[in-house]
Amino acid sequence: MALACEFCNGKGHDGGPRWTPENPPPMPPLWADPRWREPQFASLTLCRYCLGAREVSHLDEERGTLMMVACPGCVGSI
Repeated sequence: MALACEFCNGKGHDGGPRWTPENPPPMPPLWADPRWREPQFASLTLCRYCLGAREVSHLDEERGTLMMVACPGCVGSI
């Protein structure tokens, strides 16, 4: 007879499914990061997509290439 926790039935946690390395939680986009709401960051005038670099990385999955492209947040302000 094996002993198991009466709350989790031996799973090791008592709730919804846990994230695993194979199935990580979805990453929020950079511009939605809650740290942007802090007063020090909110006062910055940098673009939240590229942080002032005016370029962002773009992964072309069809071709399997990574390239730098113009920042979509800065295109209108150039």
